[in-house]
Amino acid sequence: MNPFDFIKSIQSTKINLMEQDATTEKSYIPFLMNKAMSYHYDCLSFVQDMNQRYHLDPRMQHDYLFHTIRSKRRPFIKSTKPEVHATLMNIQKVFGYSPLKAKEAMSLLSPDALMSIMRMCDTGGLSKTPKR
Repeated sequence: MNPFDFIKSIQSTKINLMEQDATTEKSYIPFLMNKAMSYHYDCLSFVQDMNQRYHLDPRMQHDYLFHTIRSKRRPFIKSTKPEVHATLMNIQKVFGYSPLKAKEAMSLLSPDALMSIMRMCDTGGLSKTPKR
């Protein structure tokens, strides 16, 4: 079983996968289920309940979500990831800073200093954005 099978069973098909096999209970990961369900507005309050009661058995968490969330076709929503800024990565590389210190340094550096750091870290090759 993969997490997507559990999400599909909770959100739309309403086939209780936990009752089918004893090994499926081991493949249920509450954190992933809560994260996937939290992108849907109508599931948010139920997921928050399970986040507050993280100590419960995974079987109990599954049963709660399975029996409280209404069956409905919901669109797939890709999980969000933080953006990676090239300038920030170059500052980390040149000065050996952590991401937090690199953000602070980026706000203190002048635009000319940032451009010189970008030129210093340019290794050549193809880039995704065309240069002007």
